[in-house]
Amino acid sequence: AGFLWTAQGGYLVTACDLYVIATNKPRNVVTSVFSGTFAFIYMIGEVVLKLLCSLLEKIPNGGGSSLVFVVFSIAAVGSTIAIAFSADLQALLPPEFHSRSHRSTSISERILPAIKLLFTDPRMVLLIPAQTAFGFMAAFSISYSNVHIVKKYLGATNVGYITAMVPASATLFTIPVTWVTTHTSKVYMMMFGGIVFTMEAFVFWYFTDSHLGRWEWC
Repeated sequence: AGFLWTAQGGYLVTACDLYVIATNKPRNVVTSVFSGTFAFIYMIGEVVLKLLCSLLEKIPNGGGSSLVFVVFSIAAVGSTIAIAFSADLQALLPPEFHSRSHRSTSISERILPAIKLLFTDPRMVLLIPAQTAFGFMAAFSISYSNVHIVKKYLGATNVGYITAMVPASATLFTIPVTWVTTHTSKVYMMMFGGIVFTMEAFVFWYFTDSHLGRWEWC
């Protein structure tokens, strides 16, 4: 997943370059729209697979659990094969873009670009709290709430339904968030995200597991 996530970022940048050349639109607008479109499609796929997980788990005699692994394996292998047929967008770039994208770089720039950027751009430091909060809350939702709340109080077959609510809500917000960041500033959405993380932590701190393990909370 780490390799694919990094690769899609580079692919998206190249696609934005081509679109900017073709339409002469501002790069920040194109990047916001393309990122929002990608997130929308990605989240829909995640919602479908998580809902399918709960549906398959309802198959009696334990056959559903095995079928979940089969379906997810097919989806993973199929996606990998499909990526092999992706168009080479780099070849479509004009010579000046192509030469710039292949300019000579040092070993550190090739292997550790993110670390180098962290020490050269002060704005990267400002992203650390948000990324830390996201990483913690994502792991917390998977390792704690699904096991100690959803599975215990709502049943294992409903884990897929509950976990699907996260990407489903993200999908619904993708379009309006893209519009806000395009017409105003990304700062407001980053502040809103911090508020949401704080509210989520407060809910788990204030209420007991048994209280949260009720359908009315879902």
